[in-house]
Amino acid sequence: MRNQDTAWIFVRAFGVYFLVQAFLELFSMGVTSTLLYSLYEIVNSSTTVATVEKAESNILRNWSYFGTYTVQYFVFSVLSFYCLRKGFLIHKLLMYRATANENT
Repeated sequence: MRNQDTAWIFVRAFGVYFLVQAFLELFSMGVTSTLLYSLYEIVNSSTTVATVEKAESNILRNWSYFGTYTVQYFVFSVLSFYCLRKGFLIHKLLMYRATANENT
């Protein structure tokens, strides 16, 4: 197996890794949306002010988590698509060898 073929295997392995990360972020988005739904139910059904305030602060925190998971999902999806379909720049970077003029 040549070095070039080995580099393509690494590029594809990066793509698989990014794909798994995208699915994990998608799972996290689902869990967070379920948690948000239950927190909104707590706010609507609760009568004590302390419970409502705690639930509202948790709602704000979970919306920020949901936004972070969404951004990470799109980043990992794009990286996965690039590595699995094209990946020329990463392959070129893996195959780069410094010339004698650049070492001095």
